Amino acid sequence: MLNQSKAIICFAVATTLLAACAAPAPSAPAPTNALAGVAPAVSSIDLSGIKSYLLDKSGQLKAATAALKATADQSYDLAKASNFDYAAMFAANKEQTVKLVEDARAQWTTASPLYEQMEGIVAGTPSLAEFDVILDAGASKEEDPQDPAPVDVTLPDGRVLEKPGNLFGVNESTLWGTFDKHKQSIIKGAAGQFAGLLILGFTNVYREGFETALFLQALTLEGGAGTVLIGAAVGMALVLAVGLAIFALQAKLPIMKMLIFTGILIGFVLLVMVGNTVHIMQVVGWMPLTPIR
Repeated sequence: MLNQSKAIICFAVATTLLAACAAPAPSAPAPTNALAGVAPAVSSIDLSGIKSYLLDKSGQLKAATAALKATADQSYDLAKASNFDYAAMFAANKEQTVKLVEDARAQWTTASPLYEQMEGIVAGTPSLAEFDVILDAGASKEEDPQDPAPVDVTLPDGRVLEKPGNLFGVNESTLWGTFDKHKQSIIKGAAGQFAGLLILGFTNVYREGFETALFLQALTLEGGAGTVLIGAAVGMALVLAVGLAIFALQAKLPIMKMLIFTGILIGFVLLVMVGNTVHIMQVVGWMPLTPIR
């Protein structure tokens, strides 16, 4: 695809130069009205500035598209080595894949404005206007079924993308993932991730709440509701006090050590909770006793 883009760009620029620098067409018969002789002769117009401008911009554009093609070739080789399993390619070559995408985006960002700086000349020349539609201005068949950019893109595996749009736009959509189908897959994937996180959060909260309810129920049966309420209030006050102290002191906490320490404490608490709960259920007759003799 990039080879085709580069070839069309170079052909359009070369044709523009030929059109701009060719010998003037034979002049029409001299006018007979009063405006005769007012306009300067065509042969006296100096086009060297346009020629120099186009040569400079086309040279820069050729270099930019060559760099973009080289990066695209590296990306293709990397994908081919992974049998075009992009998940496996990313997993095995994460840093290289990210760098290739970032490089290609930067090179496209350089190349596209360079063509746009010549686009007025290309689009404004009737014999070259179609090249501008192919390169930068044309819509896809999906967007404009009546008058899309007249170009198909043939992929290395033989598949043909029928009139996907102008070539700079196709590259842009590929690099930034702005194709409609791609965006839909992203939306579906995001929706699935959100649903998964929602279910995970609900089960975690429900599990913790269920465990806490059982623990408090056991304490209530053993010590009474008043004692449980006082203990819960004291615990909540201590949690709030620790939180406020951390924010007030702007302390940098050793998170890993805290997680390890709290994990050990949770293990002891869980052991006590399970033991007390089983004991209370045996006392009230909800679970059978197993005497040890």
